Amino acid sequence: MMLPEKWESIRGESAPRRGIFRVLPASTSTHNGPVLYALDAEDRLHLLLPLAADARFSPDQQSAGVQLLSRDLEDEQGSTHFADLVCLKPHLVELFSHICDDVLASIASTTAGPVTAAKRVLNRWRELLERDRLGLLSIDELAGLFGELWILKRLAERSPSAIGSWTGPSGSRFDFQRGLTAVEVKTIGSPDRLVVQIHGVDQLEPPVGGELYVVVVSVDRINAAGDSVPSLIARIRQLGIDAMELSSRLHAAGYEEHYEARYAEVHFAVLAERWFPVLEDFPRIRRSSFVSGDLPVGVFGLRYAVDLTTPPPSALAAGVVPGILARLTSE
Repeated sequence: MMLPEKWESIRGESAPRRGIFRVLPASTSTHNGPVLYALDAEDRLHLLLPLAADARFSPDQQSAGVQLLSRDLEDEQGSTHFADLVCLKPHLVELFSHICDDVLASIASTTAGPVTAAKRVLNRWRELLERDRLGLLSIDELAGLFGELWILKRLAERSPSAIGSWTGPSGSRFDFQRGLTAVEVKTIGSPDRLVVQIHGVDQLEPPVGGELYVVVVSVDRINAAGDSVPSLIARIRQLGIDAMELSSRLHAAGYEEHYEARYAEVHFAVLAERWFPVLEDFPRIRRSSFVSGDLPVGVFGLRYAVDLTTPPPSALAAGVVPGILARLTSE
């Protein structure tokens, strides 16, 4: 099993003896010493928070996969009392790594104490920890997610709060929306023929009093260069987006971090990014397209294709796009 970077650097060629932890100091400390990344004999991941020798707290075992326990460990310098944040389920190791980052940031920014900080973080991630495992995304589904993340990266470069505008995974009508500005992202495999699939009679209906844009991201699936979905997610995380919010939306979009190694084998290169305003000349089916003003009785699940290769509509000039991105990231 491939471990997250900090713990992978701990693991040696042979497993440690039972009851022995291999450790690596983190850059964060408590009043009682440095926090430790740790790996046990069964390759379980731990984050050890040093406490005073007489400190006692109630363990947090509400989640089956990640728990906060009390632990005393001995070395040549004597015994140390720890709050032990441990990952008990292998499929949660990537998520656990992000939880640990959150715990370390919380310890560094609060005076409440490491146990209180860890429990607050655990409560914040609780719902995500208890969600069911997901299956593998197909290549087409992975490409669609890549396109949305490509736009999210552009937004996150402007503001970490951009995660709030990625509304598609939560069941919203649009992939991105903030206020009266909405965006639908369509990922295609050809830069020349711009044919996009439309799902539902309302997908191309702008918000009332607002504006809607269709962004066509043309990608090429390649073997090595370019970005994979995991590498694109890593770049987005580095921009300061809330880790729990991003993980939650990724899970809602069908992405399971447990399969990260598989997804990392699929690379995409972005060939073009075109923004189309959904105006009156945009080819689409609307409720008003029907004599009754709505879909015929018994018709549902409408799906159709739109060819944007030949104007109208015309793609926006590149200089117009930053203004749209600004509206999607405005507070």
